[in-house]
Amino acid sequence: MVTGKIIPKTLKEFQDGLEQFAIAANKDMYDTAIQQAALLCRDSIVFTPPMLASGGGGDTNPAKILGEKAIKHDVKSFYKSENSASAAFRMYRSLGEACKFNDKSMFDRVIKNNSGTLNSLKSNIVTKIAQDPDYDRAFQKAKNLFARYHSAGKSNQLSSMIINDNIQPVHDSLKSKYNGRKIRKKLKNDWLNQFFASNEDIVKEYIDRTDDHVGKLKSGWAKAKKFLPKMRGKQIKNPGGEDPKWITRHIQNTGYSHHNSTENSIKLVVGNMIGDNNNVATDAKTKSIVLGLRVKTMLEDLTKALERNKRKFNKK
Repeated sequence: MVTGKIIPKTLKEFQDGLEQFAIAANKDMYDTAIQQAALLCRDSIVFTPPMLASGGGGDTNPAKILGEKAIKHDVKSFYKSENSASAAFRMYRSLGEACKFNDKSMFDRVIKNNSGTLNSLKSNIVTKIAQDPDYDRAFQKAKNLFARYHSAGKSNQLSSMIINDNIQPVHDSLKSKYNGRKIRKKLKNDWLNQFFASNEDIVKEYIDRTDDHVGKLKSGWAKAKKFLPKMRGKQIKNPGGEDPKWITRHIQNTGYSHHNSTENSIKLVVGNMIGDNNNVATDAKTKSIVLGLRVKTMLEDLTKALERNKRKFNKK
């Protein structure tokens, strides 16, 4: 894990620092660019979520565990087993379905069949709507209240309206809606967006299966690093280091590196096509932090090299 303050940088600041580093260190620009590109890919893995709470550490096993826990907490925030559904939640979901599909007759049946539940509700708004003698007005008020309700899919069976064992589409929709970040904080105690599976095993199986996706967004950087061109001068074996298996297990064609070089210059591009899915890297400021870290580290490496040369010169 990288420690110490990192000042975010732009791509131009990184390019300027790279050129100055190569000149000052008397290194070949071609090899310097390749080495720093490999380290940039490594740093992008480190600073792409999941990360440690203190920042960085994104290539460690604790980060993997945090990613798995985040999935579990997110899914549990909007999906529970059917037997944990209270009468109030069942009624809320049924009312939501009726409003979502503009089905007034269904709305009326739900109100009629849940008179006992209505008397125990914590939401005075729903109770007042249900007690409104003007049924058309009550239905319109309910539609306004349930405007942001997330449907489980229409069903003719009121009892099954809240039951949906196909968790993946619901999860994907919520990740898109909330940019994939901290769903559990958005949906905590949100009765408009609660879903129930037939049993707890279905929820657990989905969480276990989704855990296998942890590290996927980082894998593009591992791919890009792996296919960087070879250095021409003194070979540095694997300058970006080895990546953990929980990241490399996902390597496909999501990462890339392209280069075009002449005797005096090199143009090198590395990228990760899924690295910012759901804005995870944007929210974490991954790009600017990684560029800042590279500039900071090059300066530190150069200072150390100059100190070594000074010590050697003084010994002569």
